[in-house]
Amino acid sequence: FMMKRKRILVFLMLFLFMFANTALATNWVYYNNFSEGRSYVDTETVYRSGNTLYFWELAMYDKDTYDGWYLAGDRVTIKYEVKLTTPRKMRELEFHDYDYNNKEFDYGTTPTDWWTVESGSYDDGLINLALKYAK
Repeated sequence: FMMKRKRILVFLMLFLFMFANTALATNWVYYNNFSEGRSYVDTETVYRSGNTLYFWELAMYDKDTYDGWYLAGDRVTIKYEVKLTTPRKMRELEFHDYDYNNKEFDYGTTPTDWWTVESGSYDDGLINLALKYAK
């Protein structure tokens, strides 16, 4: 009985640790405005390994998107993987969509295809900000 209880406790702790990457990220630093809102980078979870960078972005929607997917008050957290090559390449590793009541309404954990980051673009600036906090 004790071993089973210990195993459940370890599993619960692992689950909470994995969940903490998005839910308990504590230091969102403002990056920029975009047409429907504003975005932030979580400085606590920026990680660099060689020429690969990982970080989370938070996008807060102040008005509805043109397609109606995000409404004013919604937010999304996105984990990126970036190849710090010339030119840079990036992709989304996962995302979590939340409504204005903080209820998750969509998520994805399948990485997207890589895309090329244009120098001086929105994504390029986002990467530059994340790099300042890389551990």
